[in-house]
Amino acid sequence: MLSPRVLAVPVALTFVLSSVGCTRSDAKANHSSATDTASVPSSTTSSMRTSTSPAETSTAAVPIDQIPPGHPASWVPAGVPTTAPYREPGDTLPKFTLAMFVNNQAGALAAAHYYLEARRWAYATMSATPFLAICDSSGCKMDVPFYTDGRSTGRHVVGARRVASGVRILAAPERIHAEWIIQVTVTIARGNLVDKQGKVLKTQVPRTEITHLHLAWKTKMWRVVADALA
Repeated sequence: MLSPRVLAVPVALTFVLSSVGCTRSDAKANHSSATDTASVPSSTTSSMRTSTSPAETSTAAVPIDQIPPGHPASWVPAGVPTTAPYREPGDTLPKFTLAMFVNNQAGALAAAHYYLEARRWAYATMSATPFLAICDSSGCKMDVPFYTDGRSTGRHVVGARRVASGVRILAAPERIHAEWIIQVTVTIARGNLVDKQGKVLKTQVPRTEITHLHLAWKTKMWRVVADALA
């Protein structure tokens, strides 16, 4: 399967909010199906890269959980690549915003927005750094080898982008250790994992699914602590 926790948002996405109580059962692992011929992990481990290319060097000179001097409205987090060799229409360079550093519902939504754009940018760059800047979940960490191996072998994803059609904010039950659940309905386009010669190694079939992003306030900013199918 093509890294199933990868979510994407269109450039002009409008989040539609609906605050309701969360009554779902424990989140199920977000595993998708696809035809095979290559080993593609289900999602993201801490980065296994031994070096950082110039393209992955951010202009931000502050730690991820701090706001840059001058309090800009938005900025590229440290380490996120700003060039994308596999960029497709709708792939947008994700940026942190001041709202992500405010402990309220709007801040949680802003963090979820960044994460969704970062997941799409990860396909455009074949780098896990964009979503690791906001995600602390084991699933995000498990996805890292997919991007690391892809960069080293020339494998990359064509298509398979996800588009959000609606977002709801749910009150998170205490057991999941998060303040909010952002429920996202996504439509996944058909796509392929290809090698550097363009040979198709794996195919993603189109489908629609509902995903729950668990958002937790971590002292200074909102973080994604889980990403699972509803």
